[in-house]
Amino acid sequence: MIIWASLAIPIITSTVLLVWFRHKVALWEFAVPIGVSLAFIAIFKLSVEASLTRDTEYWGSWVKTIHYYEDWNEYIQRTCTRQVPCGSNSKGQMQYCTEIYDCSYVQYHSEYWSVVNSNMRKLRINKKNYTRLKTQFGTPEKFIDLHRSYHTNDGDMYQVAWDGADKTLESVTTVNSYENRVQASKSTFNYYKVDPKKDKLYKYPTPNGRYYTPAILGPGGPTKAAAERKLQILNAKLGKSKQVHVFILIFVDKPLGVGHDQENYWIGGNKNEFILTIGVDKDYNVQWCHPISWTEVDLLKVEATQFVQEQEKLDLVAIADWLYPKIQANFVRTSFAKFSYLSVEPPIWAILVTFIVTLLVNVGVSLWVIYNRHT
Repeated sequence: MIIWASLAIPIITSTVLLVWFRHKVALWEFAVPIGVSLAFIAIFKLSVEASLTRDTEYWGSWVKTIHYYEDWNEYIQRTCTRQVPCGSNSKGQMQYCTEIYDCSYVQYHSEYWSVVNSNMRKLRINKKNYTRLKTQFGTPEKFIDLHRSYHTNDGDMYQVAWDGADKTLESVTTVNSYENRVQASKSTFNYYKVDPKKDKLYKYPTPNGRYYTPAILGPGGPTKAAAERKLQILNAKLGKSKQVHVFILIFVDKPLGVGHDQENYWIGGNKNEFILTIGVDKDYNVQWCHPISWTEVDLLKVEATQFVQEQEKLDLVAIADWLYPKIQANFVRTSFAKFSYLSVEPPIWAILVTFIVTLLVNVGVSLWVIYNRHT
């Protein structure tokens, strides 16, 4: 790799020290420029590679329980030390001694609210959302004694569990990191650059304050709201069992090429996604469909395309109803570990930084080697 070519700098540095400063340099010091440079280059290369290959995917789940934690306080027992005057010495100068004193205090913990999702992740919410979910679930609030070691205020917890019905299900989307070498590699997958503003391509949505991420992006007509709810349930229930997250992207009066542009903009999508890009006219008549997914079952993409394109008028509810059993039966998430062979070339700026910093490091190390006491 080009970045390793910067090792020529410490080699040249050691040669210069050997030829012109040999009498000022101890034998082991000739290896210092190479060792320091090697460590820096390796660490910097790994850091750049990690940043280039780091990607995020969406995990669907649902709220299992909601919790209200009361405020409480506790007594923190602690001793501290301080310097205090303790007389004068024979010269009349004030002397100070170390004094140990009690610096205990009462620590206050404020109340808070949270949810635990089906992936057993705890997420903070506010009081408004707790009240909303408590009404939505309609199950009794359970008191749980936390048996805290408190000072004057014993805060406990109240819990409400989901009743298990689809109509009250609260979907949760969390963002998780993984290594995606495909997005950083130029050796195999030739994804071309696109201008997202030109064809109004969609950016990845991010979960809002209520951990909600829309599944349908763009206009969807009269069936969008009902279909959105169905896809939220799909992403919640199949998010863990099938490790899948579904998006539907709607484009109005755009050619099929826009679907391919979207695929290139999202670099094939995340490893757990099944995405349908659908083109419609202004009256929501279906024009085309282009699926995007790394799934191991290509037939699923073929069948989805056929099902959508057989619709005359876009019916997102019918698509959502079709997707649930098909994905449950056929979707297989690909493992991106199989792309570990892909090489990741650092960008030009990283190469320049490596050469410049390596040069500066060698100048500093050389000065230290020449002027220290070792000869």
